[in-house]
Amino acid sequence: MGAKFARSAALAQSVAVAVCALTSCTRFDHPTSADLQLELDERSRHGLGLARFAKSTPNIEVRIFDGREKSIHLACCRPVQESTVSRNRIVMVDMTLAPVLDPLHDSNFLLAFEQYGGPVVKLDTRGRLLARSEAFFQPAVVTLSHSEERFAIAGVPRGHPVTDAGVYVAEFDLRELHKLLSLTVPSPQQASYRTQMMLDWSPNDDSLLFSYHGSISFLDLQSGKAKRVASGYSALWSPSGKWISYITASFEPALLNSSTGESKLIDPGKHMGSPLEWSPDGAYLLIPESEGSHVPYGCLWVYRVSDGGFVPIPNYGMAGPAPHWIQLEEGK
Repeated sequence: MGAKFARSAALAQSVAVAVCALTSCTRFDHPTSADLQLELDERSRHGLGLARFAKSTPNIEVRIFDGREKSIHLACCRPVQESTVSRNRIVMVDMTLAPVLDPLHDSNFLLAFEQYGGPVVKLDTRGRLLARSEAFFQPAVVTLSHSEERFAIAGVPRGHPVTDAGVYVAEFDLRELHKLLSLTVPSPQQASYRTQMMLDWSPNDDSLLFSYHGSISFLDLQSGKAKRVASGYSALWSPSGKWISYITASFEPALLNSSTGESKLIDPGKHMGSPLEWSPDGAYLLIPESEGSHVPYGCLWVYRVSDGGFVPIPNYGMAGPAPHWIQLEEGK
């Protein structure tokens, strides 16, 4: 009886090891950099972590690299749309006062749609409201300037016809809008990484990086002229301005040297479904593998730019809300 139990226990252990191997984000994809893991653990003691917006509550769930977790309650607002972390600030469109759209039962649907939208709001990493825009927008892609005084948004100003869709720049305390160019905004049914828009400010705030329908361009803030720089999606500028992370036309993660125009793949053979987001200091990238990973729903990795080291984020697959870097205040 004892021998039979021992054989059963050994078999169960073998199965567990096999399952672990098959579902591990290290066994078949990348070796784990022990040095990078220690570095992230140390950085986490000073507040570096990953944030996800909770679905059912106005909170942000933060995961620190040393294993700790915490929840940040957002003082504003509910409901919101297009929530993101930009320049280590929480940025979103406040839809608290927006009408509920019901095209099937609302005879005034078109009038309600014209009033659909809200202000862009900015909060700190404690969840405190810092600014609310004077201009209102239908929910759209939004990014904060490095000075934090302005934001860029791709969408439709509230009260305007959909034909006024475009890329706009605005200041939080002014109603005036500066339209850089016109565009067609994808419908929610089209909002996949193949068609979605992405905006990001240059480090000196004099131009925008714009990804749209498979083309990546620089947008001059004065003239609105676009200069195409690459084919691909979801481009983001590194804090130093040296590199641009993006997803290639074949949906692989890559880095583009902003000075030379040279490009290099950083995770060949893996497909990305979300942007390659830079850490606040530009030392790391989030690599959200989807297709090409052997793990269901993909693996989330941290990539160190200086030497190409990888570290997986266990039990943080790509099935849930998109993760964002966040740098919490010391001791918070």
